[in-house]
Amino acid sequence: MKNIFKAFIIMILSITVCLHMQVIVKASTYTDLGIKKDVLISKSWTVNFNKPLSSTTINTTNIMVIGENNEYKDISVSLANSNKSVIVKPTTNYEPNKTYTLIVTVNVKSTDGLPLPKEVRMVFTTKSEPVKYKIVLDAGHGGSDPGAIGPTGLKEKDITLAITLKVGSILVKNGVETVYTRTTDNISWSTNEAQNLQARCDISNKAKPNYFVSIHENSFSGPTASGIETYYFTGSLAGQKLAQAVQTELVKATGKLDRKIKTTSGLYVIKNVDATSILVETGFISNPEEEKLLATQAYQYTIAKAVATGILKTLGITNIVY
Repeated sequence: MKNIFKAFIIMILSITVCLHMQVIVKASTYTDLGIKKDVLISKSWTVNFNKPLSSTTINTTNIMVIGENNEYKDISVSLANSNKSVIVKPTTNYEPNKTYTLIVTVNVKSTDGLPLPKEVRMVFTTKSEPVKYKIVLDAGHGGSDPGAIGPTGLKEKDITLAITLKVGSILVKNGVETVYTRTTDNISWSTNEAQNLQARCDISNKAKPNYFVSIHENSFSGPTASGIETYYFTGSLAGQKLAQAVQTELVKATGKLDRKIKTTSGLYVIKNVDATSILVETGFISNPEEEKLLATQAYQYTIAKAVATGILKTLGITNIVY
């Protein structure tokens, strides 16, 4: 019997497996390709065959990836190279430091109906992607400083924290290292406003992120003021680009009044961080209608998703996982 593998080549971007199609009844055993270690969590595999494949047999039933607990990983499979290659991609990244098995079953057939002689399996273990991007997220106010307070007593500090943590969760899912100035309401900073704000700047300057994003709620003496606005440091083209991306996503997601992006040289955290920075006013907590929305988990997530999307798109990440 011919060896079913013509070649097995480890490449930089893919592992290529060349499989020969033969007229053989389904085997009770499978061919084991061994273990591949330290595979990046975004890894795509290329499986090459010696004959064009029948497109009706190329699906996630006949080609699959199984996790450690026999759970099926969501993947996409597509033909390439004149139907002689199959590209296997995870729809979302694999988890780091986990073991998976790529399986090609005998139900994969060539255009003339020839199957694989045996099922093929390859085990691989994953590692985290190298850190490319880092973001510092700043939940406005906190501790003894409640920030603005809505008509029903809703505190700005609570809403900014809830939104910020949701933004961070999305960024992490997309491989972006995320640093928070605070993750709870229990902060040890001085009650002195300048020292409080400087502590946030110090965290950012030590982390050396791509962007610093401060999240706040707006307030006005009257109850009718509404909408969303985003500030960036005067003269910063990178800040302007980030601010516009976040503002655009927020307005699109919420349908709220677009109060536009605005320049500032006076906001402390915008002025005193080294990184490209923006401050987002995601709504008016003084407006009864917006306060009611801001109090809900669903609307907080809508805002967080929009902020994260604006950040990720600015970083050049478009295949976003939520």
